[in-house]
Amino acid sequence: MRFETKVKQAYVDQAIRVRPHDGDILFQAGREAVLDGNYLAAIAYWKESFAQGGAYQRRIIDRMAGEVPAAFFLEAMEPDLAALRRLAAHYRKRNERASYLEVARRLASAAVAEAARERGEQSDQP
Repeated sequence: MRFETKVKQAYVDQAIRVRPHDGDILFQAGREAVLDGNYLAAIAYWKESFAQGGAYQRRIIDRMAGEVPAAFFLEAMEPDLAALRRLAAHYRKRNERASYLEVARRLASAAVAEAARERGEQSDQP
């Protein structure tokens, strides 16, 4: 490992120790991991960043969705209902029919499950 790479990795490690749940830091750590050829680490960092919600999800969808199959994205990122909506909109906008349909199926299942949870919670209340 080159000296510059070691120094850069030390800064990334320090940033993560100081702010382990910061979506920006996790996103940048993922970018650095890609540059170093460590794709597994990049996915792990981006999954954590993705879990931070909204803006981070959009950045990762924009960065990854066109580069990996929809099935991989769905498995690796474990998107919630809001993220599935963003992802479906992304594929629809890019006119990627097969990916859109795959995400739309997952979105439909997640929406039905969410509706069932909400009905169950409401029926428990007086």
